[in-house]
Amino acid sequence: MTPRSLLLLLFLTSCSIGQDIDPMDQHHIFSEDAHPRTWSLTGKLKTGTPGGLRVNAPNLLATGYSVFTVKFGVLPPANGKGFNALATITFSINGSPIVRKVSVGSGVEISGPADAITVHVDDVTPAAYANNGQDYQVTCAIAPGTRANSPYPTLDDVSVGGSGIYVLPTTGATTSIPIPQDAGVVGAWVSAITTSAASLNPTTTITAASSGVTTNLFETGLTDPMVHFLPIPPGAINLIAGNRDTTNINALTVLWVVDG
Repeated sequence: MTPRSLLLLLFLTSCSIGQDIDPMDQHHIFSEDAHPRTWSLTGKLKTGTPGGLRVNAPNLLATGYSVFTVKFGVLPPANGKGFNALATITFSINGSPIVRKVSVGSGVEISGPADAITVHVDDVTPAAYANNGQDYQVTCAIAPGTRANSPYPTLDDVSVGGSGIYVLPTTGATTSIPIPQDAGVVGAWVSAITTSAASLNPTTTITAASSGVTTNLFETGLTDPMVHFLPIPPGAINLIAGNRDTTNINALTVLWVVDG
């Protein structure tokens, strides 16, 4: 084998390690850094269309590191319309999977200990907002070390089947909001509003429910829209919102906070 052919063989080998590309998606452009401790993959997704990006980083013990960061970058649709992409990250330790789910956007990153990592990125844009299928580009990179000191990654309620907005139409009305399971959710950003700016004390309550036990998380009077961070107790399966305003309709939105 000539030196030139050997060099070509080594290059092709290095570009194929750690990539698991969905054969149903023909839009992938992939590359792996020459450094064996990092993986990256770039591909196109389409709003309202199933399928997405698949990254596989096996045998991480060989790198000499035990904690890795998964980071995302996005080039949004050229028409300026929105998108919704969901990443399912599996950190495997000794064959045991630990799953995290996050909404994908530029700068989103999540860390965890692992000896193997798989990442699935899927478009979950609701059909009503897909705008006839708009292309956008997602990059996923995996590298050793913990993430930067940035806010926790988040999970859009709509991307996991929630309604996004929960309305409490009358005094005493309640609604149950399912907490995503097996996603690493440890908290929620809740924004509560009322239908009347003239009201001085609309009140929304939030409790967390687990196996018949409820934990009061907050009860607050609002004069303007307010955002609250709610730590979620371990084992909780639902948030229960209640309207104690005697006059107005209350509503709230939820953005889940993910460990990592």
